[in-house]
Amino acid sequence: MHIISFIEDRKVIRVILNHLGLWLVKSRPIPKAPAPPARNQDGSGQDDELRDYDERQALKMLKKGLEVLGINESELEAKAKGAVEKQVLAWWLRKKTVVSRRWISEELGMGDLSRVTSAVRKVNMGKDREIRRCKMHLEGIS
Repeated sequence: MHIISFIEDRKVIRVILNHLGLWLVKSRPIPKAPAPPARNQDGSGQDDELRDYDERQALKMLKKGLEVLGINESELEAKAKGAVEKQVLAWWLRKKTVVSRRWISEELGMGDLSRVTSAVRKVNMGKDREIRRCKMHLEGIS
């Protein structure tokens, strides 16, 4: 690709950008979103608060995921460590949150951390019909 010429006339540039709706981009209000607690400038002091915030958000998502899959916490607890529902929930939480594998493993009762990694890989491959079904339900959640 070669540059043929530059547009240097400010009026022409403004007309083009107005036409594209890009002239006053900065004047649009920035959408508000809930933000996690901010870190101190030196990066210290709030790691526990951030981790707690992340874990609370992940717990909310886990409850939502259980609801969508039609199971409750006690039913999840009774399932085997490698149950399809646990694998898909582990994949979904890894994809949508920043909580650790340890947290996911403990909350889902999956045992060793490597089960979370294996579950994510297995769900990503998507060969099992039941995994694809559960995955589709969870992907519908925003």
